[in-house]
Amino acid sequence: MTLEEAAQLSSIIFGEAFEGEDLSDFPLYEVRFNGCVFRNCIFDTNRFGGSHFINCRFTHCSFRDAEFKECTFYDAEGAKGSEWAFCDLSHTRFVKCDLGANKITKSKGFLLELTDCSAVEMHLDLEVHRRVVQRNVIGGIRCFKTKMQGSILRKCDWEESRFEQCDLREADFSHSRLTGVSFLNSSLNNASFDEAILNEATIAHAGIEGLDLNLTRSYDNLIVSRDQHDAILNNFSIRTAN
Repeated sequence: MTLEEAAQLSSIIFGEAFEGEDLSDFPLYEVRFNGCVFRNCIFDTNRFGGSHFINCRFTHCSFRDAEFKECTFYDAEGAKGSEWAFCDLSHTRFVKCDLGANKITKSKGFLLELTDCSAVEMHLDLEVHRRVVQRNVIGGIRCFKTKMQGSILRKCDWEESRFEQCDLREADFSHSRLTGVSFLNSSLNNASFDEAILNEATIAHAGIEGLDLNLTRSYDNLIVSRDQHDAILNNFSIRTAN
């Protein structure tokens, strides 16, 4: 069975392996895959809608400029997400998708976007910048109104990324480079920033309960809001007199 044939079936596709297939610019709506493997497949500029990829694995696949809308990659019954490795997710957009417990590792994610998604306990290990000739092009990822509680984003370079109006409680950003990152209006309660670089980052109007700047590597020119002053001063055992 080819991937194109499978995409036209109304039934759930179980345990199939697809390799080296090119479905660039081929729309996939309301398709359902369970326990399937996709290797070296190309989905560039593709549009996915209302589709299910349960317990699936994507390896060396390309999704450049693809869009997923209202798609599910999470097995609620088994509390397990799909896995992505060595994939290209540059300019890929996820809108109102369930990416809970998904593992995206050793992949590219230049200007990857997540909007109104559920990505609880997601594991992200991405290269979000580009190397052009002898210079780096800063990209980052864009996450808006997305649930990312308990997600693992450690040991990565997230420079200039945006995590705005997101639930990042108990997320792990330890040992990450967060220069110029915006956490505007997000919840960062009890998130880990151990040995992270927060230079020029924005945490204005974010929930910062449990944030200990003493555990970060640096936070030069960190941008905060006035309502956070007391909490920030508490890091240094300083109190404001009325």
